[in-house]
Amino acid sequence: MKAAVKNKSEKGSLISFVALILSFLLMEMSIYAVNCNLHFEWTYDNANTPTLQGYRIYQGATQIAQIANSATKATDLVVDVVEGSNTFTMTAYDTNNNESLHSNEFPLDFQDPPAYPTGVASSNIGQTSITVSWAANTESDLAGYRIYRSTGVGAYSRIASTTTSVRTYTNTGLTPSTTYNYKVIAYDTTDANNDTAADFITYLAACSSISATTSANAVPAVLTGVAINDSANNSLVISWNRNNESDLAGYNIYRSIAGAAYVRLNSTVIAPAALSYTNTGLTQGTSYSYQVCAIDNASQEGARTTVSAVPGRPVTPQGLAAASGNRQVTLSWTSNKESDLSGYNVYLNSGSGSSTNVALNKTYTKNKVAGNGALLNGITTGFVDFDSFDQGGNFVVNLGQTYNISKIGLKFFDVLTSQRYYRYTVEVSANGTTYTQVINKSS
Repeated sequence: MKAAVKNKSEKGSLISFVALILSFLLMEMSIYAVNCNLHFEWTYDNANTPTLQGYRIYQGATQIAQIANSATKATDLVVDVVEGSNTFTMTAYDTNNNESLHSNEFPLDFQDPPAYPTGVASSNIGQTSITVSWAANTESDLAGYRIYRSTGVGAYSRIASTTTSVRTYTNTGLTPSTTYNYKVIAYDTTDANNDTAADFITYLAACSSISATTSANAVPAVLTGVAINDSANNSLVISWNRNNESDLAGYNIYRSIAGAAYVRLNSTVIAPAALSYTNTGLTQGTSYSYQVCAIDNASQEGARTTVSAVPGRPVTPQGLAAASGNRQVTLSWTSNKESDLSGYNVYLNSGSGSSTNVALNKTYTKNKVAGNGALLNGITTGFVDFDSFDQGGNFVVNLGQTYNISKIGLKFFDVLTSQRYYRYTVEVSANGTTYTQVINKSS
Protein backbone atom coordinates (compact mmCIF):
# COMPACT_ATOMS: atom_id res chain seq x y z
CA MET A 1 0.00 0.00 0.00
CA LYS A 2 1.15 3.53 -0.70
CA ALA A 3 0.93 5.79 2.35
CA ALA A 4 1.11 9.49 3.04
CA VAL A 5 2.82 9.83 6.45
CA LYS A 6 2.36 12.74 8.85
CA ASN A 7 3.89 12.62 12.35
CA LYS A 8 3.79 14.87 15.41
CA SER A 9 5.35 14.18 18.83
CA GLU A 10 5.75 15.33 22.46
CA LYS A 11 8.12 14.26 25.23
CA GLY A 12 7.41 13.92 29.00
CA SER A 13 6.64 11.68 31.96
CA LEU A 14 4.45 8.60 31.98
CA ILE A 15 1.66 10.32 33.88
CA SER A 16 1.11 13.42 31.80
CA PHE A 17 2.98 13.00 28.55
CA VAL A 18 3.40 10.43 25.83
CA ALA A 19 6.20 8.53 24.25
CA LEU A 20 8.20 10.36 21.63
CA ILE A 21 8.00 8.65 18.25
CA LEU A 22 10.81 9.90 16.10
CA SER A 23 9.91 8.22 12.80
CA PHE A 24 7.09 6.25 11.30
CA LEU A 25 7.52 4.83 7.84
CA LEU A 26 6.80 1.96 5.44
CA MET A 27 9.42 -0.67 4.72
CA GLU A 28 7.96 -1.18 1.21
CA MET A 29 5.98 1.59 -0.43
CA SER A 30 3.61 0.14 -3.01
CA ILE A 31 -0.10 0.18 -3.65
CA TYR A 32 -0.24 -3.55 -4.14
CA ALA A 33 -0.11 -4.95 -0.59
CA VAL A 34 -3.21 -6.19 1.16
CA ASN A 35 -1.16 -6.33 4.37
CA CYS A 36 1.35 -3.54 4.82
CA ASN A 37 4.74 -3.72 6.59
CA LEU A 38 5.04 -0.74 8.92
CA HIS A 39 8.25 0.15 10.76
CA PHE A 40 7.86 2.01 14.08
CA GLU A 41 10.67 3.85 15.89
CA TRP A 42 10.43 5.98 19.03
CA THR A 43 12.41 7.33 21.96
CA TYR A 44 11.43 7.51 25.61
CA ASP A 45 13.21 8.77 28.76
CA ASN A 46 13.17 5.70 31.03
CA ALA A 47 14.54 7.76 33.92
CA ASN A 48 11.20 9.49 34.23
CA THR A 49 9.42 6.17 34.62
CA PRO A 50 11.63 3.57 36.36
CA THR A 51 8.76 1.06 36.40
CA LEU A 52 8.23 1.24 32.61
CA GLN A 53 7.27 -2.18 31.23
CA GLY A 54 6.66 -1.50 27.54
CA TYR A 55 4.58 0.13 24.82
CA ARG A 56 1.31 -0.43 23.04
CA ILE A 57 0.51 0.46 19.43
CA TYR A 58 -3.03 1.28 18.32
CA GLN A 59 -4.68 1.39 14.91
CA GLY A 60 -7.58 3.72 15.52
CA ALA A 61 -9.09 2.55 18.80
CA THR A 62 -7.81 -1.02 18.43
CA GLN A 63 -4.58 -2.19 20.02
CA ILE A 64 -2.54 -4.05 17.41
CA ALA A 65 0.71 -4.68 19.30
CA GLN A 66 2.36 -4.67 22.74
CA ILE A 67 6.15 -4.35 22.85
CA ALA A 68 8.27 -5.00 25.95
CA ASN A 69 10.64 -2.28 27.06
CA SER A 70 14.17 -2.71 25.75
CA ALA A 71 17.11 -0.67 24.58
CA THR A 72 15.81 -0.96 21.01
CA LYS A 73 12.95 1.42 20.52
CA ALA A 74 11.73 -0.03 17.21
CA THR A 75 9.52 -2.77 15.80
CA ASP A 76 8.15 -4.03 12.46
CA LEU A 77 4.48 -4.93 12.16
CA VAL A 78 2.36 -6.43 9.39
CA VAL A 79 -0.79 -4.34 9.54
CA ASP A 80 -4.14 -5.07 7.88
CA VAL A 81 -4.93 -1.63 6.49
CA VAL A 82 -8.20 -0.40 4.98
CA GLU A 83 -8.67 1.78 1.92
CA GLY A 84 -8.72 5.44 2.89
CA SER A 85 -7.45 6.97 6.10
CA ASN A 86 -5.70 4.87 8.79
CA THR A 87 -4.42 6.37 12.05
CA PHE A 88 -1.84 4.99 14.49
CA THR A 89 -0.92 6.00 18.07
CA MET A 90 1.35 4.69 20.88
CA THR A 91 1.16 4.53 24.65
CA ALA A 92 3.55 3.48 27.40
CA TYR A 93 2.54 1.30 30.38
CA ASP A 94 4.18 0.45 33.73
CA THR A 95 4.40 -2.57 36.02
CA ASN A 96 0.96 -1.79 37.44
CA ASN A 97 -0.49 -1.63 33.94
CA ASN A 98 -0.96 2.10 34.20
CA GLU A 99 -1.10 3.48 30.68
CA SER A 100 -0.07 6.87 29.41
CA LEU A 101 -2.11 9.14 27.21
CA HIS A 102 -2.03 8.35 23.51
CA SER A 103 0.58 9.97 21.37
CA ASN A 104 -0.38 12.32 18.62
CA GLU A 105 -1.98 10.51 15.69
CA PHE A 106 0.03 9.37 12.70
CA PRO A 107 -2.39 9.34 9.73
CA LEU A 108 -1.65 7.21 6.67
CA ASP A 109 -3.86 7.18 3.57
CA PHE A 110 -4.05 3.94 1.61
CA GLN A 111 -5.63 3.18 -1.77
CA ASP A 112 -6.49 -0.33 -2.90
CA PRO A 113 -5.10 -1.37 -6.29
CA PRO A 114 -7.43 -1.79 -9.29
CA ALA A 115 -9.05 -5.18 -9.80
CA TYR A 116 -7.22 -7.77 -11.86
CA PRO A 117 -8.29 -7.45 -15.53
CA THR A 118 -10.66 -10.17 -16.73
CA GLY A 119 -10.97 -11.93 -20.08
CA VAL A 120 -7.22 -12.25 -20.60
CA ALA A 121 -6.67 -14.37 -23.73
CA SER A 122 -4.10 -15.12 -26.43
CA SER A 123 -4.62 -15.07 -30.20
CA ASN A 124 -2.74 -14.81 -33.52
CA ILE A 125 -0.11 -17.26 -32.28
CA GLY A 126 2.73 -17.58 -34.76
CA GLN A 127 6.30 -18.78 -34.81
CA THR A 128 7.67 -15.62 -33.20
CA SER A 129 4.67 -13.66 -31.92
CA ILE A 130 1.66 -13.93 -29.60
CA THR A 131 -1.14 -11.37 -29.13
CA VAL A 132 -2.57 -10.91 -25.62
CA SER A 133 -5.91 -9.16 -25.04
CA TRP A 134 -8.14 -8.41 -22.03
CA ALA A 135 -11.38 -6.71 -20.99
CA ALA A 136 -11.54 -3.12 -19.78
CA ASN A 137 -11.40 -2.15 -16.10
CA THR A 138 -13.91 0.40 -14.84
CA GLU A 139 -12.09 2.22 -12.01
CA SER A 140 -12.42 6.01 -12.27
CA ASP A 141 -8.72 6.58 -11.46
CA LEU A 142 -7.43 3.88 -13.84
CA ALA A 143 -4.13 4.89 -15.48
CA GLY A 144 -3.37 1.87 -17.67
CA TYR A 145 -2.26 -1.75 -17.84
CA ARG A 146 1.02 -3.66 -17.52
CA ILE A 147 1.88 -6.97 -19.14
CA TYR A 148 4.24 -9.45 -17.46
CA ARG A 149 5.76 -12.56 -19.03
CA SER A 150 7.61 -15.65 -17.92
CA THR A 151 9.11 -18.47 -19.94
CA GLY A 152 8.37 -21.95 -18.67
CA VAL A 153 8.59 -21.83 -14.86
CA GLY A 154 10.77 -18.72 -14.76
CA ALA A 155 10.03 -15.50 -12.90
CA TYR A 156 7.69 -12.90 -14.36
CA SER A 157 9.06 -9.61 -15.67
CA ARG A 158 7.30 -6.60 -17.14
CA ILE A 159 7.43 -6.45 -20.95
CA ALA A 160 5.01 -3.65 -21.77
CA SER A 161 2.61 -0.99 -20.50
CA THR A 162 -0.46 0.39 -22.26
CA THR A 163 -2.89 3.22 -21.75
CA THR A 164 -6.49 2.70 -20.62
CA SER A 165 -7.74 2.66 -24.23
CA VAL A 166 -5.34 -0.05 -25.46
CA ARG A 167 -6.31 -3.57 -24.40
CA THR A 168 -4.19 -5.71 -26.73
CA TYR A 169 -0.48 -6.30 -26.95
CA THR A 170 1.46 -8.28 -29.56
CA ASN A 171 4.62 -9.82 -28.15
CA THR A 172 7.12 -10.26 -31.00
CA GLY A 173 10.63 -11.66 -31.34
CA LEU A 174 9.73 -14.93 -29.61
CA THR A 175 11.29 -18.36 -30.07
CA PRO A 176 9.39 -21.02 -32.07
CA SER A 177 7.99 -24.02 -30.15
CA THR A 178 8.30 -22.21 -26.81
CA THR A 179 5.67 -21.81 -24.07
CA TYR A 180 5.17 -18.30 -22.68
CA ASN A 181 3.08 -17.29 -19.66
CA TYR A 182 1.41 -13.89 -19.38
CA LYS A 183 -0.20 -11.85 -16.60
CA VAL A 184 -1.96 -8.52 -17.03
CA ILE A 185 -2.52 -6.08 -14.16
CA ALA A 186 -4.18 -2.67 -14.02
CA TYR A 187 -2.61 0.31 -12.29
CA ASP A 188 -4.07 3.63 -11.14
CA THR A 189 -2.89 7.20 -10.73
CA THR A 190 -1.37 6.54 -7.26
CA ASP A 191 0.80 3.66 -8.48
CA ALA A 192 4.35 3.53 -7.04
CA ASN A 193 5.72 1.71 -10.13
CA ASN A 194 7.95 -0.60 -8.06
CA ASP A 195 8.08 -4.15 -9.45
CA THR A 196 10.67 -5.29 -6.89
CA ALA A 197 8.68 -4.46 -3.74
CA ALA A 198 7.91 -7.52 -1.66
CA ASP A 199 4.22 -6.75 -1.42
CA PHE A 200 3.98 -6.23 -5.19
CA ILE A 201 5.58 -9.61 -5.80
CA THR A 202 2.91 -11.12 -3.55
CA TYR A 203 0.21 -9.21 -5.42
CA LEU A 204 1.50 -10.36 -8.85
CA ALA A 205 1.74 -13.97 -7.68
CA ALA A 206 -2.00 -13.94 -6.91
CA CYS A 207 -2.85 -12.77 -10.44
CA SER A 208 -4.06 -15.53 -12.75
CA SER A 209 -2.06 -16.23 -15.91
CA ILE A 210 -2.52 -17.56 -19.43
CA SER A 211 -0.10 -19.65 -21.45
CA ALA A 212 0.54 -19.95 -25.16
CA THR A 213 3.09 -21.89 -27.19
CA THR A 214 4.59 -20.45 -30.34
CA SER A 215 4.26 -22.65 -33.40
CA ALA A 216 7.02 -24.75 -34.90
CA ASN A 217 6.02 -23.81 -38.45
CA ALA A 218 5.10 -20.54 -40.06
CA VAL A 219 1.40 -19.65 -40.11
CA PRO A 220 -0.36 -19.77 -43.50
CA ALA A 221 0.11 -16.81 -45.82
CA VAL A 222 -2.52 -14.11 -46.14
CA LEU A 223 -5.14 -15.01 -48.75
CA THR A 224 -5.03 -13.10 -52.03
CA GLY A 225 -7.84 -12.21 -54.41
CA VAL A 226 -10.46 -12.03 -51.66
CA ALA A 227 -13.66 -10.60 -53.19
CA ILE A 228 -17.37 -10.42 -52.49
CA ASN A 229 -20.16 -10.67 -55.07
CA ASP A 230 -23.74 -9.53 -54.56
CA SER A 231 -25.21 -12.21 -56.83
CA ALA A 232 -28.78 -12.22 -55.51
CA ASN A 233 -31.12 -10.28 -53.26
CA ASN A 234 -30.60 -12.45 -50.17
CA SER A 235 -27.13 -13.96 -50.55
CA LEU A 236 -23.48 -12.99 -50.93
CA VAL A 237 -20.61 -14.98 -52.45
CA ILE A 238 -17.13 -14.62 -50.95
CA SER A 239 -14.23 -15.92 -53.07
CA TRP A 240 -10.44 -16.10 -52.81
CA ASN A 241 -7.35 -17.55 -54.45
CA ARG A 242 -5.89 -20.87 -53.37
CA ASN A 243 -2.97 -20.93 -50.92
CA ASN A 244 -0.14 -23.25 -51.91
CA GLU A 245 1.32 -24.30 -48.53
CA SER A 246 2.02 -28.02 -48.39
CA ASP A 247 0.46 -28.29 -44.91
CA LEU A 248 -2.69 -26.33 -45.82
CA ALA A 249 -5.80 -27.77 -44.15
CA GLY A 250 -8.28 -25.34 -45.69
CA TYR A 251 -10.00 -22.08 -44.87
CA ASN A 252 -12.15 -20.45 -42.18
CA ILE A 253 -14.67 -17.68 -42.78
CA TYR A 254 -16.08 -15.33 -40.13
CA ARG A 255 -19.04 -12.93 -40.38
CA SER A 256 -20.03 -9.71 -38.61
CA ILE A 257 -23.57 -8.30 -38.93
CA ALA A 258 -23.85 -4.51 -38.79
CA GLY A 259 -20.60 -4.12 -36.83
CA ALA A 260 -21.20 -6.88 -34.24
CA ALA A 261 -18.54 -9.38 -33.17
CA TYR A 262 -17.25 -11.81 -35.79
CA VAL A 263 -18.57 -15.39 -35.62
CA ARG A 264 -17.20 -18.33 -37.61
CA LEU A 265 -19.66 -19.56 -40.23
CA ASN A 266 -18.15 -22.91 -41.21
CA SER A 267 -18.59 -25.70 -38.65
CA THR A 268 -15.76 -27.65 -40.27
CA VAL A 269 -12.70 -26.39 -42.13
CA ILE A 270 -13.48 -25.46 -45.75
CA ALA A 271 -11.57 -27.78 -48.07
CA PRO A 272 -8.45 -26.41 -49.85
CA ALA A 273 -10.08 -26.89 -53.27
CA ALA A 274 -13.17 -24.87 -52.34
CA LEU A 275 -12.36 -21.27 -53.22
CA SER A 276 -15.72 -19.64 -52.50
CA TYR A 277 -18.46 -19.57 -49.90
CA THR A 278 -22.11 -18.61 -50.46
CA ASN A 279 -23.87 -17.08 -47.48
CA THR A 280 -27.64 -17.31 -47.98
CA GLY A 281 -30.70 -16.18 -46.03
CA LEU A 282 -29.46 -12.61 -45.63
CA THR A 283 -31.51 -9.47 -45.11
CA GLN A 284 -31.53 -6.88 -47.87
CA GLY A 285 -30.17 -3.50 -46.83
CA THR A 286 -28.11 -4.92 -43.91
CA SER A 287 -24.33 -4.54 -43.91
CA TYR A 288 -22.35 -7.80 -43.67
CA SER A 289 -18.58 -8.04 -43.19
CA TYR A 290 -16.56 -11.22 -43.71
CA GLN A 291 -13.06 -12.29 -42.70
CA VAL A 292 -11.38 -15.15 -44.55
CA CYS A 293 -8.13 -16.88 -43.62
CA ALA A 294 -6.16 -20.04 -44.35
CA ILE A 295 -5.57 -22.69 -41.66
CA ASP A 296 -2.89 -25.37 -41.59
CA ASN A 297 -2.78 -28.92 -40.27
CA ALA A 298 -1.55 -27.63 -36.89
CA SER A 299 -4.73 -25.50 -36.59
CA GLN A 300 -2.77 -22.31 -37.10
CA GLU A 301 -4.71 -19.54 -38.82
CA GLY A 302 -3.13 -16.99 -41.10
CA ALA A 303 -4.04 -13.33 -40.88
CA ARG A 304 -7.63 -12.58 -41.88
CA THR A 305 -8.70 -10.49 -44.86
CA THR A 306 -11.92 -8.47 -44.56
CA VAL A 307 -14.54 -7.69 -47.23
CA SER A 308 -18.00 -6.14 -46.83
CA ALA A 309 -21.23 -5.82 -48.80
CA VAL A 310 -24.97 -5.15 -48.52
CA PRO A 311 -27.10 -7.80 -50.28
CA GLY A 312 -29.85 -6.84 -52.70
CA ARG A 313 -30.43 -3.74 -54.77
CA PRO A 314 -29.35 -0.37 -53.39
CA VAL A 315 -32.14 1.77 -52.02
CA THR A 316 -33.54 4.47 -54.31
CA PRO A 317 -31.47 7.68 -54.00
CA GLN A 318 -33.27 10.33 -52.00
CA GLY A 319 -33.44 14.10 -52.26
CA LEU A 320 -33.19 14.28 -56.06
CA ALA A 321 -33.18 17.92 -57.18
CA ALA A 322 -32.63 19.68 -60.52
CA ALA A 323 -31.29 23.17 -61.17
CA SER A 324 -31.62 24.65 -64.67
CA GLY A 325 -28.81 26.61 -66.29
CA ASN A 326 -27.62 27.90 -69.65
CA ARG A 327 -28.53 24.97 -71.91
CA GLN A 328 -27.85 22.51 -69.08
CA VAL A 329 -29.45 20.96 -66.00
CA THR A 330 -27.55 20.16 -62.78
CA LEU A 331 -28.79 17.20 -60.77
CA SER A 332 -28.05 16.52 -57.07
CA TRP A 333 -29.13 13.87 -54.55
CA THR A 334 -28.34 12.45 -51.10
CA SER A 335 -25.53 9.88 -51.02
CA ASN A 336 -26.47 6.23 -50.48
CA LYS A 337 -24.97 4.46 -47.46
CA GLU A 338 -24.41 0.93 -48.81
CA SER A 339 -20.85 -0.27 -48.17
CA ASP A 340 -20.71 -1.96 -51.60
CA LEU A 341 -22.09 1.01 -53.53
CA SER A 342 -20.40 1.33 -56.92
CA GLY A 343 -22.07 4.46 -58.33
CA TYR A 344 -25.24 5.86 -59.87
CA ASN A 345 -26.99 5.66 -63.26
CA VAL A 346 -28.70 8.78 -64.63
CA TYR A 347 -31.64 8.42 -67.02
CA LEU A 348 -32.96 11.13 -69.37
CA ASN A 349 -36.63 11.47 -70.32
CA SER A 350 -37.03 14.21 -72.97
CA GLY A 351 -40.74 14.93 -72.71
CA SER A 352 -43.91 13.87 -71.01
CA GLY A 353 -44.99 10.29 -70.56
CA SER A 354 -42.55 7.42 -70.93
CA SER A 355 -40.70 8.63 -74.01
CA THR A 356 -37.05 7.72 -74.47
CA ASN A 357 -34.30 9.71 -76.13
CA VAL A 358 -33.37 7.03 -78.64
CA ALA A 359 -31.01 9.41 -80.48
CA LEU A 360 -28.72 9.85 -77.51
CA ASN A 361 -25.10 8.94 -78.35
CA LYS A 362 -25.92 7.76 -81.89
CA THR A 363 -23.76 8.31 -84.97
CA TYR A 364 -24.92 10.83 -87.54
CA THR A 365 -24.00 12.54 -90.82
CA LYS A 366 -24.69 16.05 -92.03
CA ASN A 367 -24.70 16.75 -95.73
CA LYS A 368 -23.35 13.19 -96.17
CA VAL A 369 -20.32 13.94 -93.94
CA ALA A 370 -19.95 11.68 -90.88
CA GLY A 371 -20.27 13.38 -87.50
CA ASN A 372 -18.20 12.78 -84.38
CA GLY A 373 -20.31 9.87 -83.21
CA ALA A 374 -22.67 11.62 -80.82
CA LEU A 375 -25.82 13.52 -81.48
CA LEU A 376 -25.73 15.07 -78.01
CA ASN A 377 -22.58 16.54 -76.55
CA GLY A 378 -22.79 14.48 -73.35
CA ILE A 379 -25.77 14.16 -71.04
CA THR A 380 -25.71 17.62 -69.51
CA THR A 381 -25.52 19.98 -72.54
CA GLY A 382 -28.38 18.58 -74.64
CA PHE A 383 -27.27 20.24 -77.87
CA VAL A 384 -25.05 19.69 -80.91
CA ASP A 385 -23.38 22.22 -83.19
CA PHE A 386 -24.82 21.82 -86.68
CA ASP A 387 -22.20 24.20 -88.15
CA SER A 388 -23.58 25.71 -91.39
CA PHE A 389 -26.77 23.71 -91.23
CA ASP A 390 -28.66 26.96 -91.87
CA GLN A 391 -27.42 26.82 -95.46
CA GLY A 392 -29.61 23.82 -96.01
CA GLY A 393 -28.83 20.12 -96.33
CA ASN A 394 -29.53 16.81 -94.72
CA PHE A 395 -28.89 15.71 -91.12
CA VAL A 396 -29.14 11.93 -90.76
CA VAL A 397 -29.14 10.08 -87.42
CA ASN A 398 -28.49 6.33 -87.38
CA LEU A 399 -30.51 4.90 -84.48
CA GLY A 400 -28.90 1.46 -84.87
CA GLN A 401 -32.16 -0.48 -84.77
CA THR A 402 -35.88 -0.15 -85.45
CA TYR A 403 -37.93 1.81 -82.89
CA ASN A 404 -41.65 2.40 -82.48
CA ILE A 405 -41.65 6.19 -82.21
CA SER A 406 -44.72 7.97 -80.89
CA LYS A 407 -43.25 11.45 -80.70
CA ILE A 408 -40.34 13.35 -82.21
CA GLY A 409 -39.05 16.51 -80.57
CA LEU A 410 -36.62 18.83 -82.38
CA LYS A 411 -35.35 22.29 -81.50
CA PHE A 412 -33.04 24.14 -83.85
CA PHE A 413 -31.30 27.17 -82.37
CA ASP A 414 -28.67 29.54 -83.79
CA VAL A 415 -26.30 30.47 -80.97
CA LEU A 416 -24.92 33.41 -82.98
CA THR A 417 -28.21 35.12 -83.66
CA SER A 418 -30.13 33.65 -80.70
CA GLN A 419 -32.90 32.67 -83.11
CA ARG A 420 -34.82 29.43 -83.51
CA TYR A 421 -35.28 27.66 -86.85
CA TYR A 422 -38.81 26.55 -87.60
CA ARG A 423 -38.63 25.26 -91.20
CA TYR A 424 -37.65 21.63 -91.54
CA THR A 425 -38.92 18.23 -92.63
CA VAL A 426 -38.41 14.89 -90.93
CA GLU A 427 -38.20 11.61 -92.85
CA VAL A 428 -37.67 8.15 -91.40
CA SER A 429 -36.36 4.92 -92.88
CA ALA A 430 -36.16 1.37 -91.62
CA ASN A 431 -33.55 0.29 -94.17
CA GLY A 432 -31.57 3.46 -94.82
CA THR A 433 -32.71 3.56 -98.44
CA THR A 434 -36.44 4.20 -98.60
CA TYR A 435 -37.52 7.27 -96.56
CA THR A 436 -41.03 8.33 -95.57
CA GLN A 437 -41.77 11.91 -94.60
CA VAL A 438 -43.42 12.12 -91.17
CA ILE A 439 -43.11 15.84 -90.39
CA ASN A 440 -43.26 18.79 -92.77
CA LYS A 441 -42.41 22.21 -91.35
CA SER A 442 -41.06 23.63 -94.59
CA SER A 443 -43.48 26.52 -94.84
